[in-house]
Amino acid sequence: MKETIINDFPVDLEGYLRKVHYNEELNTWLYKQINYKSRECLEQRETDQEIYRKVKLIPDREVPASIKKVMGGKHLEYIEETTYYKDKQRMTISNTPNILNKKFFFKGELKLVPIGDNSIRREFEMEVKVKIFGLGTIIEKFLFEQIKKGYAKGADLTIQYLNGELQID
Repeated sequence: MKETIINDFPVDLEGYLRKVHYNEELNTWLYKQINYKSRECLEQRETDQEIYRKVKLIPDREVPASIKKVMGGKHLEYIEETTYYKDKQRMTISNTPNILNKKFFFKGELKLVPIGDNSIRREFEMEVKVKIFGLGTIIEKFLFEQIKKGYAKGADLTIQYLNGELQID
């Protein structure tokens, strides 16, 4: 299953990267707002060509009973690895969950497209595959809905933050 999420932000490319994407204080706060128990940057390194980051994320949300059963009573957490390629203004994203990781596949590409002097468009193309007979499509749809809701709320809060209408604490 594939999906694309598009958001526009009132900031140029360099500002988006510095003020938003690689702003750990903002990201920690934003993830709490979209129902995550924790977000921890495990590693980040930068070269002239790219920026690599590895983050541990623990969501805090209700899941349907059918999905809970497949999870075997365990709480979901996952490792997100991203690589931003500076020359292409693109980022690859992969997520590895702590459970069902042989049956779960998530990859994405995030493109940053300037759309004006002080505006950037974030285009997030993602693909999720869950290989569980009878439940794969249900889980995929649930995940996409959760991701879309999180990105929508996160984008709204980010725009308020960039416009100076919101203080994080």
